Amino acid sequence: MKRKMKYALLCMGMMLFSMQGMAQSEGSAGPEPKKEHFREIPNPEKTARKEAEHLKKELDLTEKQYKKVYKLLLKEQRELFENRFQRPEMPGGMPPMGGPRPEGEGMRGMPMGAGPKEKQEDLQKRIEKKNKKMKKILTEAQYDQWLGMKQKPLPELPKPEEVPSEEK
Repeated sequence: MKRKMKYALLCMGMMLFSMQGMAQSEGSAGPEPKKEHFREIPNPEKTARKEAEHLKKELDLTEKQYKKVYKLLLKEQRELFENRFQRPEMPGGMPPMGGPRPEGEGMRGMPMGAGPKEKQEDLQKRIEKKNKKMKKILTEAQYDQWLGMKQKPLPELPKPEEVPSEEK
């Protein structure tokens, strides 16, 4: 009986010892390093070139047309890039917490009148301007094909007054 007990304890000790060695050898490599996925910083030149190449392929542009389209798209992308990373500055710095806001400004330093309607009008003007310039650059057939390629505008959302109320 004692012999069986010694044999069992010896086997268990060897198993624990070998398990400890295996655990250390696997853990010695350390945890698997995380793969960080960095978002590429938007580059106006790269974006304009990519879009111009796409249009060249789809619309069969000449080299002269390609250069003009690239120039137009580059200008547009640079404007978008500047507007995207531009922060509104508050005159005189930040107001004290809980203190009065400067005249004519709403929350976060935005002008009180600048709403979605003004932004939509500005966007519409830019689109019309781009369309006129593209019409000058492209042939009639290319222009029609380009208009067909463009994404359809999103439907306008109903205003809060127009939303039907659900009565229970």
